[in-house]
Amino acid sequence: MGAGYSHAIVLCEDGSVFTCGEHYGIGRNVTRHTTLTRLDSLQGRFVVDIAAGFYDGAAVCDDGTVFVWGDNHSRKLGVSGSPRTPVQVTALSGEFITSVAIGYEQALFLTDDGRLYGCGYRRANGLNRNVSTPQLVTTLDGIPIAEITCGRFSGFARTMSGDVYSWGYSQVIGHGGAGKSLPTLVTNYRIINP
Repeated sequence: MGAGYSHAIVLCEDGSVFTCGEHYGIGRNVTRHTTLTRLDSLQGRFVVDIAAGFYDGAAVCDDGTVFVWGDNHSRKLGVSGSPRTPVQVTALSGEFITSVAIGYEQALFLTDDGRLYGCGYRRANGLNRNVSTPQLVTTLDGIPIAEITCGRFSGFARTMSGDVYSWGYSQVIGHGGAGKSLPTLVTNYRIINP
């Protein structure tokens, strides 16, 4: 499940996606839908991961493709405009994506071999530059990533070995109140059993 500012996204065991709420995050050509209903535009695809951003949504399919929809603030979704219904992130066509995370100004995409791509606003995407198509987060190149998540203005990546990297401009990223533009190892924290 995922929840944005005014919408919810639910992934079912059969790979289908249901949404409800208001605005762009529901993935429909309407502005309000108050009952959880199947997102028919993804019918025929088996979805394995979802993410809800502030007014956005994303779905990763079992073939490694990514579909996004929503407000697209800071061009974080890797597509043009603000698609009301799911559209494929074609800039990632050569990659096999397994996981996605969305914050207010950024999106992160994780590949099957542990590489991380970022998109959107420079302080939150792990790249320290504004980008409108997903780019490899080179700071973490060669460090296999197992899990990702986004805060409103921050990003986090857990490595296969249990280390945690974080970045962003909030005081909740684990670096003593200092913001970081690039992924930085959180030295006082490690996941023991990843």
